[in-house]
Amino acid sequence: MDLLDLSLVGWLFSIASALALAVGIWLIAGIYLHDGAARKELAARVLENSLLFGIWIFGLAGGIGILLDKSWSRPVLEFFCWVLMVLLSLSAFGRWRAAPPPRRRG
Repeated sequence: MDLLDLSLVGWLFSIASALALAVGIWLIAGIYLHDGAARKELAARVLENSLLFGIWIFGLAGGIGILLDKSWSRPVLEFFCWVLMVLLSLSAFGRWRAAPPPRRRG
């Protein structure tokens, strides 16, 4: 079984993290500039959004570190992956609990 080239992994993490950060900035700026009611919702989730941006910055730093062959990059990427999985699970659970119950027909 052939393993992925480490530089490919670095590029994938770097590009994916940069795209996630760019989309997050674009969404938050759009919400902030567009609607006053959504600003309150955005302000209520400042900590969550800050944590997500921080984790994606870890992914970007780890990917760039892999490309530059730094010794700290692999633990940073492992930390990024574990924390992202936990945050994804917590976010999905929170959204599931906040969703309205399904409507019954009939």
